[in-house]
Amino acid sequence: SRKMKQLDPKVDYIIYFPSCDYYFALETALLSKKNDKIQLKYRFIGVMEYAKLELNRFPNRLFKVIRELPDEKITLQAEVKRYTALLTGLLGKKVTETPYPTEFTSSVSSEKEILYSKAELPDDYSPEMPLKILLLGKPRIDKGSLDLKPIAQSTFERFGNRVHFDCMSFPKKHRFSEKKILQDARTNITYHYEKWLPKEKYLHQMASAEVLLLPYEIGVYWYRGSAVFFDAMEKTKKALILARKGNAFADEMFSKDIILEYATINDLMEHIEVILNNGRQKNTAISMQKRETYKKLVS
Repeated sequence: SRKMKQLDPKVDYIIYFPSCDYYFALETALLSKKNDKIQLKYRFIGVMEYAKLELNRFPNRLFKVIRELPDEKITLQAEVKRYTALLTGLLGKKVTETPYPTEFTSSVSSEKEILYSKAELPDDYSPEMPLKILLLGKPRIDKGSLDLKPIAQSTFERFGNRVHFDCMSFPKKHRFSEKKILQDARTNITYHYEKWLPKEKYLHQMASAEVLLLPYEIGVYWYRGSAVFFDAMEKTKKALILARKGNAFADEMFSKDIILEYATINDLMEHIEVILNNGRQKNTAISMQKRETYKKLVS
């Protein structure tokens, strides 16, 4: 607020929010109504532009001010196609689909990239060298973490210890959930107890993963993308992406043959069975082909 009030009224400004925030967006939109020198550029990602994170609970006051602004004073973007179409209708203005930035460069050194992607691993998955399924991000309800228990149980029942889950730890107040999952699921799960993953470890985890699981809640991700997904497409070569059917980015990428979608746990088990039967070499080839398709899509 102080910074906004310090703007020189005689100077032309373009204020850009690459991940739009409700309160800042509202403040700058109101300011732009009063000051002809201020132009706005908002990129909506379906998160911070909402005062309450609930499906179909739109920020009506912010949207009302945006509708009142002349078209030449504001540029609007949205992260995924579904959200772009929604905002175009709600705001009555042009909204451009603007995905997560892609550079296809990895912060992992070439030496490590070779280590993770071309290591001499057996083609078959076994208890000694299991399929590694990675869940990145904090365990939260919106990330689908409560599904880990039935997923882990079903995986163990069908495939034994040929599959290993790797994920972040639950917050301390929910740590009992961890113990319950480990006790009941009877499967291999590794928890990482950092409050957040350092960048190097994040990249290490992602580069060494064989499958990335995104069991995100549909009610939260209906209009949202996933930074983890976009990072995985850029920074790994071999990880297959499994995502819950229904959220915006998964449906869009599934239609382009990039993501493996599942609607039920049984669907997920069928995907895992195919992956196990394919073997590492074939899965790596499939994954690299999907990345080439993705690069062409976003280039």
